[in-house]
Amino acid sequence: MERLMTKYTGKLIAAGLCEADGVLFAGMDDELLFSREAPQRDLLAPLFEQLSINSLLLARPREPFFSIMNHLARREQGAIRPRDTETRTFLHELPTLQRLSTKELIAVLKYRKTVIVEGEGVVTFGTVSPEQAFVFFSSVCFATFVKFFSDYLVHRRRGEVSTDEEATFRRAVDTLPPPHDSCPPMATGPLRSEAGII
Repeated sequence: MERLMTKYTGKLIAAGLCEADGVLFAGMDDELLFSREAPQRDLLAPLFEQLSINSLLLARPREPFFSIMNHLARREQGAIRPRDTETRTFLHELPTLQRLSTKELIAVLKYRKTVIVEGEGVVTFGTVSPEQAFVFFSSVCFATFVKFFSDYLVHRRRGEVSTDEEATFRRAVDTLPPPHDSCPPMATGPLRSEAGII
């Protein structure tokens, strides 16, 4: 279990989703193991007694994901409801909590795979392997990113962007990498052969 927690911590960091100190894995082996010392350990340990899980992840995503999640959690208290097909099929909705609470985490995670906690990050789990928690966390980052920018586009077109939404947009844009000037020119159509398409 320790090896798997290290592996998926590395994958979260390599994917650019988290910093090392933003990842806390817990896993059940012969005993409950944590990937590092953290004040949240006592709060998270009871989840293993109440839920059918073998691993748990509390992760604070890197920017722009963290600001985006916090904005959406403030705006849509209780649950964020993404409209993209993948998220609606896979996760349905993304519950939110205003604070870390053992009781509230258990209540939500009995019925959902993840929960976004304002100011803390995402709590998710695996029933078989920490890989599931990695996939769920990655999916939440994707879903909230897509939802925020699609909502922003709609609100901008309607002239309904709030001050908080605009500030979150500016923070998010400031963290994105600059466009590459060295990109090759895009092919123009019509493309008439299989080789040309490839």
